[in-house]
Amino acid sequence: MNKLTDKQRKFCDEYLVDLNATQAAIRVGYSEKTASEQSSRLLSNVKIQNYIQNKQKKTSDKLEINKELILQMVFDIAKSKGERTNDRLKAIEIVNKMLGLNEAEKHEVKEMLEQPLFPDVPKNNCDK
Repeated sequence: MNKLTDKQRKFCDEYLVDLNATQAAIRVGYSEKTASEQSSRLLSNVKIQNYIQNKQKKTSDKLEINKELILQMVFDIAKSKGERTNDRLKAIEIVNKMLGLNEAEKHEVKEMLEQPLFPDVPKNNCDK
């Protein structure tokens, strides 16, 4: 009962090629009209999620790659003086996302925006 059907397994394997669920569904035989809905339904299936996670873990173990290594490689690009500015900025963006640093920043910016611009100036002084 925990087994995937052949079509579900093929969908998972196709999904792992390019992480495009709609295209994976089309490649395994779902119609183009319903592929988006079908792929969404398939990806919400716990058995399919487990299968995909297990396959991804096997691949990362085989390649001996983990988040720390990826983070280090991206960080090296961000620090590199030889890289183009856009590549360095993209690398910094990825590092921020991987470390969750953007979330704190969003919260801090929201707090800053809620503060008065000139707190020491009385509100009615502008009318005089």
